[in-house]
Amino acid sequence: MADFIFRRLQQEDAERAAEIVFAGDSGYAEWMPDDWVPTPYEQDLAEWRRALVDTRRWNLGAATPQGRLIGVLSMGPADEDTRAGQLAALFVDPAHQRGGVGAALLGRCEDEWRRRGIELGRLWTPRGAPAERFYARHGWRRNGRILWWEWAGMHIVGFVKPLAGGPD
Repeated sequence: MADFIFRRLQQEDAERAAEIVFAGDSGYAEWMPDDWVPTPYEQDLAEWRRALVDTRRWNLGAATPQGRLIGVLSMGPADEDTRAGQLAALFVDPAHQRGGVGAALLGRCEDEWRRRGIELGRLWTPRGAPAERFYARHGWRRNGRILWWEWAGMHIVGFVKPLAGGPD
């Protein structure tokens, strides 16, 4: 596993976070229909700028020892259930995928939820994405929900993970 450090994301990280998400989204073209197009970078950037000022969100980055962000995560409460947490984003720079960065970020997210007393993690991921296998390997299971995201032009599937142990 490559060396990396974790740090809370700041507003000045919005552009790099959006670059990582855009690069990840662009990789979806390998398995999405031919007419699919990724979310525009500007939309990703606007979302990260909002996420980084939202006090309900916890935003974490993984960076090289030199400080370059290579992975980003954003999570917060699930609006409809105070005992549940929602993973809003987990992306790793394609050049650093399959090196443990995503697994480490996901583990940190789950630990933070437990620290906060969250009992159930929730997330959505594109249907058919390699991320489905990633989450399954880490103990997440489909919850049977499938939605059509009009703005993204794709179906997404819901995953959940009970967080045994609760707060430390």
